[in-house]
Amino acid sequence: MSGATVLPEEVTEVTQDDATAEADSPAAGSRPREIAIGVGVAVLGAAVLLAVQALLPEAGRDAFGPRWWPGGLALALTALGVALAIVGGLRPAAATEDAPTRRGIVRLVILLALIVAYGAAWQFIHFIPVTLVLSCAAAVVLGARGWKGLIVFPIVITAILFLLFGVLLGVPL
Repeated sequence: MSGATVLPEEVTEVTQDDATAEADSPAAGSRPREIAIGVGVAVLGAAVLLAVQALLPEAGRDAFGPRWWPGGLALALTALGVALAIVGGLRPAAATEDAPTRRGIVRLVILLALIVAYGAAWQFIHFIPVTLVLSCAAAVVLGARGWKGLIVFPIVITAILFLLFGVLLGVPL
C-alpha cells in the first residue's frame, strides 16, 4: 500500500452539552407526536363510526345502504390510526425533523378553510361547479401551475367523483 496513509480512528466522547442538545432537538419529540397523531386519527375514526350508526338503513335496499361508504371509511381511518400509533411507537425516532414552516401552516389553514367553504357552498350550488372550484383552488394552494394542474386535474377529479358517487353508488349530489 504505497502512498496510502492510514489514520488512527477518532475517538469521540458524548458530552453533557451534546446529550442536552439531542434531547432538545425536534427529533426528540417525534415519537410521542407520531403516537399522539395515530391515536387522534383512530379516535376520529371511532367517532365517525359511532355517528354512522345514527344513519337509518333504507328498507328493502341491498347491503350497500347509506351506512356502507362512511362506515367503511371510518373503519379504515380507525385501523390506519392504530397502525400509525403502533409504527410511531416501534420505529426509532427520526435523526432530524424539520419544524413546521409558516408557509406550510398557512397552506394547511387555507385548505381547511376551502373544505369548510366547499361544504357550505354545496348546500346551495350543484356538486360539479363547487367541486371544480375546490379542486382548482386546492391545486393552486398546493403549488400547481400550468394548464394541466389548474384545468385538467380539477376536471378529472370532479368527473371521477361524480361517476363514482352520483352514477355508480347513486348518491344524490
